Amino acid sequence: MPLNAVALIVLLIWLLDNGRLPGLSSNGSTTSVSDSDFYSTSGEPLGADRGSGPGLGKPAPEFTLLDTGGKVVHLSDFRGKVVVLNFWATWCPPCRKEFPELVKTYAGGTGDVVVVGINMQENRDQVRAFADDYGADFPILIDPKAEAADAYRLLGLPSTYFIDQQGVLREQHFGLLKREIIDDKIGKTRAAGIAAVP
Repeated sequence: MPLNAVALIVLLIWLLDNGRLPGLSSNGSTTSVSDSDFYSTSGEPLGADRGSGPGLGKPAPEFTLLDTGGKVVHLSDFRGKVVVLNFWATWCPPCRKEFPELVKTYAGGTGDVVVVGINMQENRDQVRAFADDYGADFPILIDPKAEAADAYRLLGLPSTYFIDQQGVLREQHFGLLKREIIDDKIGKTRAAGIAAVP
């Protein structure tokens, strides 16, 4: 089966499971979540800034989410580093296949690169257990209402954005990441960030 067909099926399943297709859900029911569930313990609202979506050469949409340990994390916390921002889920076969490469990228980084994983609406304990199985120690955030996904106009999983040291989106990749793609896009993103400094 062609990779595009698999990606489309995965996207449709995700949309169906998360009630994002009008009038449909996987079990025929609807769920409602209280807005109070999307604030940190300090009262800081979680989610993403709204806007026209990401554009190459433009600031990456800011977000505030919780990591798997319950800590508040902002995209701007990583200013000064190249950010590999990866949207993924444990049920997504290509996400599972590329996950070890993201672990290696973070572990083998030069200190100016950070991998940030944004998990799509899964249980925090399940996500933490999955990451532990792979020895992942990069920041993994949970997007409970898919607001960060919406801000980035996400069409499918996995999707990866490469953000420079000043917070500008420089590169993107949709679908399975391979080592050569990661290295190439990090190099281009780093160079663009350095060139942009006056």
